[in-house]
Amino acid sequence: MPISRKLKQQLYKEGFLPREIMELQGARGGDVRTGHRVKQEFNYGSKVFKSLRRSRVKYITDLRQAGWSGDEIRQKINEYYKLKAGRSVYDYLKLSYQPARKITDFQDAVRRRIRSRVSRTMGKLYRRNLHTATKARTIPKRPVMPRRLKLIRRVRRPS
Repeated sequence: MPISRKLKQQLYKEGFLPREIMELQGARGGDVRTGHRVKQEFNYGSKVFKSLRRSRVKYITDLRQAGWSGDEIRQKINEYYKLKAGRSVYDYLKLSYQPARKITDFQDAVRRRIRSRVSRTMGKLYRRNLHTATKARTIPKRPVMPRRLKLIRRVRRPS
């Protein structure tokens, strides 16, 4: 099921990058019988996907309260993908997944590896609650953005 234009706009407003939205739209997985990668049905109304959206909105809200601009936030999210090949929006989806049954040691190790990878790049704040006492420690440092040069000077005209 392709993503509707309305859902794409909502995801963009919630802080997802266009790259992430396109990746969600083109969800592909391996077919066990043939071994080929085929387009998969993706449930955009599932609990896991809603949890992913809520966590992204909360993360961006917390960074905005700390004084980050929209460009700085997008740069921080994009930094996660630039650090290493093979990273995808599905890493965040895996963090949102809460299995009903008890997880095995292997599943716990995989989740911890993804958690540490996301926390190192995005800061410990992603997918965690922000407490006022620990605010300075959990929010990542703001990037140094170059200031825009003023190329046009305003000229006052005599009245």
